[in-house]
Amino acid sequence: GEIHRFVDRRMIGNAIEAVQLAQLTDGCVRVTVRPEDGEVAIAVADNGPPLPLPLRPDPFSGGLSARARGGLGLASVRRLTDAMDGRVEYDESSPGWVRFTIFLRRWQ
Repeated sequence: GEIHRFVDRRMIGNAIEAVQLAQLTDGCVRVTVRPEDGEVAIAVADNGPPLPLPLRPDPFSGGLSARARGGLGLASVRRLTDAMDGRVEYDESSPGWVRFTIFLRRWQ
């Protein structure tokens, strides 16, 4: 459904673009899906450059962008996850990796 399109186009697309723009010879994008405490966690991580400092406090605001064509993609991801009673998180806790994770309620 709609969440798959957003994950594909926004999150995975952003990760691929970050790796390509950095022109890394060892660029990598990792996608994981796992159950977590009654939710499903969909994580997209890349080893491209970290987010610029102005974006780090809230990369989902849509006000700033690391890309020339604008920063509405992650803002759209947040709106969609909020509408589905989920959440989206950003972290750089693994050295050399940027990760965005969507958490959605698991349907029984």
